[in-house]
Amino acid sequence: MKISIGFAGPDLSQITREYVLTVDETKMALSFIQTNWDLFLQSLAEGEPDLLIVYADIAPGADALVNELAKLKNALAIILLPTGWADLQGALEKVDTVRGIYLQPASPAEVLRRGLNAVQTERAKRQTASPLSEMLNPTERTPGVVGTRVIAFVSSQGGVGKSTLAEGLGFELAARRNINSLLFSFGLPPAAPLRLDIRYQPSAQEFFAHPGPNGFKESIQHTRDGLDVVIAPCESYTYANAAITAPEAAHSIRSLVITSYAFNYGAILLDLPASEEAWTMQPLLAANLVLIVSRPTLDGIRATAHTARLLTENLQSNHRIPKENIFVVLNQRTKHSTFTASSFHQKGAHQYGWFPPVLTTIDYDPLVPQAQDASRPAVNVAEDLGKNIAALADMFYGNLHLSAKNGRPKGRSFLGIRVRMGD
Repeated sequence: MKISIGFAGPDLSQITREYVLTVDETKMALSFIQTNWDLFLQSLAEGEPDLLIVYADIAPGADALVNELAKLKNALAIILLPTGWADLQGALEKVDTVRGIYLQPASPAEVLRRGLNAVQTERAKRQTASPLSEMLNPTERTPGVVGTRVIAFVSSQGGVGKSTLAEGLGFELAARRNINSLLFSFGLPPAAPLRLDIRYQPSAQEFFAHPGPNGFKESIQHTRDGLDVVIAPCESYTYANAAITAPEAAHSIRSLVITSYAFNYGAILLDLPASEEAWTMQPLLAANLVLIVSRPTLDGIRATAHTARLLTENLQSNHRIPKENIFVVLNQRTKHSTFTASSFHQKGAHQYGWFPPVLTTIDYDPLVPQAQDASRPAVNVAEDLGKNIAALADMFYGNLHLSAKNGRPKGRSFLGIRVRMGD
């Protein structure tokens, strides 16, 4: 679905030069251009677009701009501040509908990318029910995960591919679907730096030293594909010290995850160690969906049952994750594997009682470790992995793909698009 976009600013030639001619028509549809404040408000009353790019000096004053932005019901706004208007930034940051503030001159490509990501992320967060509920059991509607998905990748076994799947889903959502996404890489050492071509600093230690939004911002790294990443500190002493901090403390592991809620992510992915210690248990207190990653083996069945019991019984007094939000992904299947998805679940249910359903099975591919060693997205080179990661994204986020055509559009046409110019 294309994103509708409206522009407002006092200088038509500037809007056209900087933005209209650079809008990617495969992803965005022009809704209006306004150079008059009253006509801009009239356009909003007739129908808000998904995204607004507003040059602040179209408004008669700072208060008028802030008040109108606060009234928006559907649109998200990116604001461009002219020289001398920097003092307005603080007031605009408090408006929920504002998703970006730039001092001019700003890069049009960066502004449009920020706006596109904001709208796609909001669409993801507005998904009120997970599509996988109906797919797994079309006759019974089970409660879906509402709002931001906080997806934990867990296992009682090491080396099953938790990090590969978490990183792959992060890439799919951020790079291919323009959903603002955050990956927490909490192993010791964390897997993300080598695989995603990021550094070992900064890390979660920045937050532990300065709890709160500012400390959280200092802990974030960004991949070249647009995924935000927070890694665990690599020093053993610092890692262990965080583990003995009570979950309720402002500088705890749990508080680190919860602080991320304020940053408008559509997906928060938790790559957790194969343990039952604080770096696994505290983030689970913030999760609302869990993927247990396993190999299709008898030992995998036992480990999956152990993890399922941990989630549904041991954690229940602190944070109950509904059984309908716990699933299994079978990874590294080969032609010699004993179990299929069906027989894996049947065997587990027969031996242990309730057993989480298997969402998908992914084949072993030697191209995965090769890509990871080269710091390249494995989903781009391993066909079965890429296909299954895309399917998981569809299950959790529905059809949030942007319209796209093969190749670049030949020329531009605004026929059929409502373009209104102010006097």
